[in-house]
Amino acid sequence: MLYSPSIFIKQLKLYAGVKPAYDQKFDYGLNIIRSKDNSTGKSSILNFIYYILGGDIYSWTNAAHEIDYGLMEVELNGDIYTLLRNKNKEEEAVSIFNSPLIEVEKNIDIRFYSTKSIDNFNELYSNYIFEKLNIPNVAINENRNLKFQDLLGLLYSDQDTSVYSIFKNSEKSNEAIRKIISEIFIFSKDTDYLKKLNLLAEAKKEYAKYNNNINVQNDNLSGLKLMHFNEEKLIIANKKEEINKEIFELSNITKIKKNKNLDNEILTIMEIGEIGSNEIDKIQNKIISLREELQLVKQQIREKEIYLKESTAFLEALKDRQNAINTSLIVSKKIENIEYKFCPSCFSNNISNNFEKDCCYLCKNKIDRNVRKYSRNKALQEIEFQEKESKELFSDMQKAKKHLEEKKININKEIKELEKRFKNIYEISDVKSAERDQKLIELGISQSKLKELEYIEGYEKDIQKMIIIKEELKVKMQQIQNDIRQIEDSGLKNEYLRFIENSMRKILKEDAKVDGTFNSISDINVYFDKNRININSSKISASSQVILKNALHLAIFELSLKYPSVLYPRLLLLDNIDDKGMTSSRSQNFQRIMKTLSQKYDVKHQIILTTTQIAEELDNTSCCIGDVYTASNKTLTL
Repeated sequence: MLYSPSIFIKQLKLYAGVKPAYDQKFDYGLNIIRSKDNSTGKSSILNFIYYILGGDIYSWTNAAHEIDYGLMEVELNGDIYTLLRNKNKEEEAVSIFNSPLIEVEKNIDIRFYSTKSIDNFNELYSNYIFEKLNIPNVAINENRNLKFQDLLGLLYSDQDTSVYSIFKNSEKSNEAIRKIISEIFIFSKDTDYLKKLNLLAEAKKEYAKYNNNINVQNDNLSGLKLMHFNEEKLIIANKKEEINKEIFELSNITKIKKNKNLDNEILTIMEIGEIGSNEIDKIQNKIISLREELQLVKQQIREKEIYLKESTAFLEALKDRQNAINTSLIVSKKIENIEYKFCPSCFSNNISNNFEKDCCYLCKNKIDRNVRKYSRNKALQEIEFQEKESKELFSDMQKAKKHLEEKKININKEIKELEKRFKNIYEISDVKSAERDQKLIELGISQSKLKELEYIEGYEKDIQKMIIIKEELKVKMQQIQNDIRQIEDSGLKNEYLRFIENSMRKILKEDAKVDGTFNSISDINVYFDKNRININSSKISASSQVILKNALHLAIFELSLKYPSVLYPRLLLLDNIDDKGMTSSRSQNFQRIMKTLSQKYDVKHQIILTTTQIAEELDNTSCCIGDVYTASNKTLTL
């Protein structure tokens, strides 16, 4: 019986240069890597399994450092894939092939294969794995989604991680990540819960955006008030009333005639307050500068138009390539199934019709359909990458062109206004006295201040609109968080927690037969978000803490075998059952517990563990993987 999701290791092959250094197959159920001595490389094997799945290993043994890359055949929800990861290349991602390991080795020169150059490949790999495992894509917060690497920390209990920690590599996670991992993969929340998480992340992202914008705009607003009025806490309404009163009084003193040549009132009232003796030269220079800038903008627009035409042609070419690949597949399928009566080259009718399976009817060569399918998919994937990148650049270029068009309009408008202003300066003929000139200047200054106030007032209104939206988002987030809490407190979670606790009690009760630490259990406290577990609220020995930690992992594992809806992927890696001075009787007893649990359920699953203290009844059985490793016969043949 197969539950979804499920991950099983089928074969691991490690290479030092071109030479295989390790090659073993694994099976369903219990798999034991054993040795007589310590430091034989057992931990390195589990580290490589974890690493090739996508985890991070920060410290390798000297022997493991000599490994260049690893291939691992895995079963994901019943389908076979091969994972490849290079160890000695910095930031190397995991490559995944939908073919068995033997086919990948046959058709790819792995020594020169690299995914380092592909942007966001780790994220793409994670999304691909989740898709194959039917695990939903969930947003942890406004900045990032759940990754496959986050889940791996729950599947592997190793010697490097603290015995008090539930997750491996906890420094790369946080409380929010660990909480969501437990809620999704252990307590099996429904799709509504996952939708709420995504909605919350989106709302938080929007809230942060508006909050940042408001802070920036408030700083700008304070700067504007200081610059124009020397008052940071300026009250707009009061200032407007004061300036309007000034304008009314000045307007009554100074009467401006209509310009005979213009239909509208001369627009120099405001300008006069700003124009000095050399202002005409400044206007002329500004007009010249703007015209030069206009020519530059026009040139940039032409360049953008050329780029957009070329990009359109390139996208069409990519589409043609995509169609050609798909057409070639159809043609190839038709051609390879034609039984030729006459040779297309010499027209001889002496053509044998005795063909082997998967051979070409014409040349009799073996046809490897998996390789062709992989090559075609790889080519299509590369086209998709190029198409996506080109479309993004095309969109950016369109926005840039639109911005330049708007800039062109604004420059033209500014040139016309300056030319009009230049003309009006010479047309002022009715202002005759120095006193009237001064009043006109004062009136112009007041009108200018009024316009500045109106601009600042509009700025304030925009900020207020953003504040309203921000508060609405805050209410929305609170509502979503309340909905999430209600779902988290559902009866299903409590049922699963009870199962895990009861399973742990049974495991610890079996351990108590060989060690008295867990003779009396009053309470078991598991805090997934805090990455902590304790029992009876008291301190216990390090070896007992290892038993407690592994009992939790085994109980979660059993939960996934009991309930089909649990999203934990039925794989457990244990490299610490002998850790912290564990006695052989305790280690062997835990091995028997795992064997009994494995035999109890008719559901496909896999446990891979390492030990130097294998139970006698499990030694030399189908559970054992590879040799009995020793100081002279280690796991890695180098």
